[in-house]
Amino acid sequence: MASSLFPTLCFVTLLVCGLADAGLWSVLKDLLGFAPDTAGSSEICVPKSSNLPNFFRVEAEIRELKNPSGVQSNGSPCDIGGKCDPIVYAYVDLIKPTSPFPGTLAVESMPKVFAVDGTNNPSISTVVSADLCGQTLIKATLRVQIMDHNALLTDSLISNFDCYIGGDVPDSVQQAEWSPVETCVSKFQSDKLTLTFRSRMYRISQQDCRDSRMMFPTTTAGSIFNSINFGNFGNFG
Repeated sequence: MASSLFPTLCFVTLLVCGLADAGLWSVLKDLLGFAPDTAGSSEICVPKSSNLPNFFRVEAEIRELKNPSGVQSNGSPCDIGGKCDPIVYAYVDLIKPTSPFPGTLAVESMPKVFAVDGTNNPSISTVVSADLCGQTLIKATLRVQIMDHNALLTDSLISNFDCYIGGDVPDSVQQAEWSPVETCVSKFQSDKLTLTFRSRMYRISQQDCRDSRMMFPTTTAGSIFNSINFGNFGNFG
């Protein structure tokens, strides 16, 4: 019996190795229903030549949601004959950036940063930030949940998003540049929903550092929910 299984096991092993070498393993995992990778691929580059202490600020601007079909996470329309009423909750995760969504914060604790009525494709243009004090900055992930507001019923999920932050970390905000606009990973209806963002990171002084492990991230003054101020406003330029 064992000898008869040997050729089959060899074939399966060769097939899997071949798929991996050919870059097709991720496709096979999707077909088999395996969970997607959550660690992300973006790398953060902190110059080793810098002798400055480890106090960092990470900023992420949520740019735009594209939901032309006006769908919720289950594929049903937000509103029969109408459009979505999106509410955006978001924070920058520096504590468990490689963990599955929602990461460090429970969704119930995620700050509301934007809301608008009657549009499937809102321009959000809202910055959220987080500080890391006294530790090495390795990875960062922008966590976003977008809900469709219902006046009479409970709000419905449009999708959850992980947005992987990467790039260089200069020594000051004056040297910091925004990354190119990138696309977040949608956990639902990824073929129908697109959320874009950009980010930048830089060192800050110890006096300016508000450790995000002890509080929620802040939103910029441009946010319609700027009363949610759990930290300090940075110079967003």
